[in-house]
Amino acid sequence: IRTYDTDNSYRQWAKNHKFTSLISFPLKKDSVSEVYGVVVVFSSRKEGFEIEEISMLEELSGDIGFAVNSFRQNDEIEKLHNEKIRNYEETILAFIKMIEERDPYTAGHTARVAKYSKMIATKMGYAKDEVEKLYQAAILHDIGKISTPDSVLLKPSHLNKLEYQLIQQHVKAGYEMLKDVEFYHELIEIMRHHHEHYDGNGYPNGLKGDEIPELSAIMAVADAFDAMTSNRIYKKCKSVKSAIDELINLKGKQFNPKVVEVAVEIFKDIKIDSTINQNPKTIIENERLAYYYKDSLTNLYNEDYLTVLLNQKDFKQKYMHGYYITINEEETLHSIAEELLDKSNSIMPFRYKENSIIIFSDKQHDIDLFIKSIKNRPNIQLDKIDLKNNAINTISELLHSIHYN
Repeated sequence: IRTYDTDNSYRQWAKNHKFTSLISFPLKKDSVSEVYGVVVVFSSRKEGFEIEEISMLEELSGDIGFAVNSFRQNDEIEKLHNEKIRNYEETILAFIKMIEERDPYTAGHTARVAKYSKMIATKMGYAKDEVEKLYQAAILHDIGKISTPDSVLLKPSHLNKLEYQLIQQHVKAGYEMLKDVEFYHELIEIMRHHHEHYDGNGYPNGLKGDEIPELSAIMAVADAFDAMTSNRIYKKCKSVKSAIDELINLKGKQFNPKVVEVAVEIFKDIKIDSTINQNPKTIIENERLAYYYKDSLTNLYNEDYLTVLLNQKDFKQKYMHGYYITINEEETLHSIAEELLDKSNSIMPFRYKENSIIIFSDKQHDIDLFIKSIKNRPNIQLDKIDLKNNAINTISELLHSIHYN
């Protein structure tokens, strides 16, 4: 250091630390690669470094160079692995979003099942990584519905036997989608068994008792509880107490008794958002669901759809003004139906039986204008109705409330 060509500040720094010499070695992954760093060794001995020490340090620097490079490679591999996982997750989330766009009920259902599953598993004492694994599996549990036909997935009424068999296929479809992706191996083993029943009467494999992975059994309870406490177009939700009673009733039959006991403790204090439902919020959503309830002759809504809507408090609170129109001539029936379709933004029309149309509106003015435009036509009879009486839940009750002229 005394003779080396360097500035005085560095020489003073060495003197303050009583260093007399230094030696530096390049860091490289091998002898022919580019240098990516330097190892510097200082000495305070008067004689500096001996030949054997230099040789030893040179060998050591080679080992350090190889080791550091290995760590850097591992970091790069891990970074690539994490990036691959992120890509997988983004792809799966895109699939899930597609399903949610098709079925508005699925979006909230998926998040709630994941939340309930996590709560149960945590209470049961599962390790944090296992709880997280279950949570991710729950997020994916309905991904197979991407292969379910719209006519089944979106059908706003009870499924027939064949349609139910089609919806059951979503478990197998989800498994097939993800089975070749290593990252999802543990998750799909959980999600593929969440419709198995404790007594062996579930699907897809008819597993029973302890054959069903406990994490899958947890998801099964969470899935069923949310289904019972959420409104669907064709059914009203159960109260929390009723849903819990149902879980207890099915303990040892459909559900793992151990899981039910823990779930009951969790769910008894849970607060359910009363606004959770599948009801259409826009004209477009209403039309998508009502597609399954269209009369083939007039293209008006049919009486089945009116039956569904009469069970919904929101509908009766909004559409309080109505008329029962009896039409005794087919040409007039078609003519009035066409006019009503043009006014679909303000009037909801339903064909009833062969020669009747029932209309409702949330605006008294709009429905009065329409009735005024047709009241002088031959072969029709107009009878005023309303839904101010919320006790009306069936078409039969509705007909009894009509003020016949």
